[in-house]
Parts: sequence; structure tokens; C-alpha cells
Amino acid sequence: MTLEERFTFVPPGGESWQQMEQRLLAHLQGWRQLSKSAAVVAHGGVLRALIPLLLNEPRESSFRYDLDDASVSVFGVGAEGFEVLGLNSVGHLERGQ
Repeated sequence: MTLEERFTFVPPGGESWQQMEQRLLAHLQGWRQLSKSAAVVAHGGVLRALIPLLLNEPRESSFRYDLDDASVSVFGVGAEGFEVLGLNSVGHLERGQ
């Protein structure tokens, strides 16, 4: 599928990338009003869609973000918006080795 087809495709019983993005954007508005931190736990596909939204990057950049399972990414909220403080960290998984 083209990027536009992927963006608007609605799988049976699901939502399109476009619908998911609209839902994420609505929540982003609230996150900016929250205290100094918030945690987001989600599947990789959601995170790949969310990161470009946080960083005001084009949708195409979502394909650059291939996050490891159980990784931690940290974003700060500044006057200009969100910024990456750490991306795809898996150091916490190495405990006990």
C-alpha cells in the first residue's frame, strides 16, 4: 500500500492510522497541560505514529522509528514543544546479567 492508503485503511474491527492519529493528537493537547511527566505505554505501531507527532515531523518519518520490545523512550516538554531526551533505551532489560 502507498503511505496514503496505509493512512486511511480501516482494518475490520479496528481504526485507521488517520483515526488513531486524530485520537493521539487530542490526547497530546491534554499532555501539554499535565504536570512535568507522563507515561505512555503502547504497541510499537502506536509509538511509531506518536513520535513524529511529538516532534512535528512528517508522517513519513514514522518508518525511521523501529523500537525494541519493552524499550523506554523519554520526551521532555519545552516551550517549543516536545524534545527527545532518550530514545529506544533497553538498558533496564540487562539487569541481572
